[in-house]
Amino acid sequence: MKRLFILLTVGLMMAVSGSVLMASPAGAVPPEKEPIEFTFSFVIPAGEACNFDLQLDFDVSGLEIAYFDEDGNLVRVFDELSVVVVATNLATGESVSSYEHFNETFDPQSEQIVQRGLIDQIRDEDGRVIAVIAGKWVFDANTGDIISMTPNVQPGIPIDCEALGG
Repeated sequence: MKRLFILLTVGLMMAVSGSVLMASPAGAVPPEKEPIEFTFSFVIPAGEACNFDLQLDFDVSGLEIAYFDEDGNLVRVFDELSVVVVATNLATGESVSSYEHFNETFDPQSEQIVQRGLIDQIRDEDGRVIAVIAGKWVFDANTGDIISMTPNVQPGIPIDCEALGG
């Protein structure tokens, strides 16, 4: 499960940036701002996360700001993201939705990505909140390994699996 979570997280981070997340305090070079908007989907086969095929549909929007030093070198990237994820049990057609709003910062000196905010708010088909996950994660930008996280943060996929029948 940890490997799957790392792959999902790194995949989303790379998709957001289009290449490598980066940016720091503004110097002589003005920051570059770019809107983010994309969708993607994939299926996790039965046995890898749930006991059924789980389809995840992502709708991502936000803003990326790249900061540069006086020489034009990228020193930090800041992303503000809103993500809606619909998790569907392909055997039953039942789904739950996850609403996420968080910030990510990449520091090229430490090669770390810090994600903080509302990591997951999972709702059933009737709109009832099943789980709320908020906090801070720190990842290694090269491997996707979790360096640290607040105690209440956990991947939402196990909750999705349980809510959808296993």
